[in-house]
Amino acid sequence: INTTERNPGVRNFAVRALRTAGGESIGVLSDGPGSSVEAKLFSPRPGDPTVAVTTDRSGVRRPVLWRVDHDVRRTLDVGDLPGDVIPIDWSDDGRFLLLCHFWRASQQLFRYDLEADRIEPLDLPAGSYHDDLAGTSHFGPDGTILAATETFATPPAVYRRPPGGPTEVALASEAVPPGTPARSVDLPSSDGTLVQGWLATPESPGPHPTFIDLHGGPHWVQKDGYDPYEQRWVEHGFAYVGLNFRGSAKFGKAYQGQIWGGRG
Repeated sequence: INTTERNPGVRNFAVRALRTAGGESIGVLSDGPGSSVEAKLFSPRPGDPTVAVTTDRSGVRRPVLWRVDHDVRRTLDVGDLPGDVIPIDWSDDGRFLLLCHFWRASQQLFRYDLEADRIEPLDLPAGSYHDDLAGTSHFGPDGTILAATETFATPPAVYRRPPGGPTEVALASEAVPPGTPARSVDLPSSDGTLVQGWLATPESPGPHPTFIDLHGGPHWVQKDGYDPYEQRWVEHGFAYVGLNFRGSAKFGKAYQGQIWGGRG
């Protein structure tokens, strides 16, 4: 479980492992009061007490494997990727992790070979592939990756990538009226901080009245995802901006924490 017992009043977590038979604690993983460690996945191998977690000790979230019984950690080498890298699924044979890379609210999927200690990008179209509350991209039983993606202008579709094979469409959405794509923009704030947002504009010449959408949370993120409600504003002549204000997740620990104690 993720717990704030070591950081009361602050959303910096440690991970505590409990034995389900009896409930006793068998281990705690923490990177101190200034960092957050969060549990993501159990190893699929029977009897393997390894958990995939993330830590933001470096300022962004990075994947770590924690062997609970020996309290041993293994940091995965994801190179110089900027932004967060989060494990979202583990292959049934325990060899591969599916990683989602978040940078400026854009996503890319990678496969990590735990035996070869190597990360590889997956050949998939641009879009949003993962949501923390409803993860959709995952490994199939034979190691095939099933990736559900969407964009601001296109509803979800599922892509299949078999081991060693080409990517193909596994399930397409039904036809919908054509949508207006959104592009990522960086807006300078009053103190110079760049605030990212998704901007969609009508085809007619501007200036346009503008609808600014602020997500909830506040530690959430507006992605390049499909929503007919948002498309309706553009169809009616409005510019649409989905704003990832300071406090949004997936932009690093410092950006997320700027809203703590200073809303607005």
